Amino acid sequence: MKKVVLSFAIAAIALGANAQKGEGFQFSAGIKPSLPLGDLSEAYSFGIGAEVGGEYHFAEKVSGIATISYNQFLGSEDKNGGLKTSMLPILAGVRFYPSQNVFIGAKVGVNMLRVSMDGFSASTSGLGYEPHVGYNAEKFQISAGYLGLSKDGASMSALTLTAAFKF
Repeated sequence: MKKVVLSFAIAAIALGANAQKGEGFQFSAGIKPSLPLGDLSEAYSFGIGAEVGGEYHFAEKVSGIATISYNQFLGSEDKNGGLKTSMLPILAGVRFYPSQNVFIGAKVGVNMLRVSMDGFSASTSGLGYEPHVGYNAEKFQISAGYLGLSKDGASMSALTLTAAFKF
């Protein structure tokens, strides 16, 4: 897990160091509330998180993206028995812009899951994915997505809304 996070950080820094202003590379950072679905919704009612990422425009209507986010799921102890669950997806993908500001995209990568309770914790990772649609303005972007984790035939998912400032 540390190697994956380190690799992502090095790649983002290298892209940022090589990108000149005006070449189409932008960093973003923002909040990522989520609505748990399926089995995850039985224990949690809401999720909150943060996301950082980079986007590089290869062509007028196509860009590559890479993101890392952290999502903590929240709910009453009556529902989850004090269990704490979080996801750390590290994803990369492509966006297509059918119009100047509207995009449709998909990201895949690794999604790490951590579950803890009363001092005990366990972690696992699996295939992470997030198809999304959004609006890209000059200083911010908003996107809605379907964040998923799939491993050995089992899956966990949440609807996400990301609001990020670009710099």
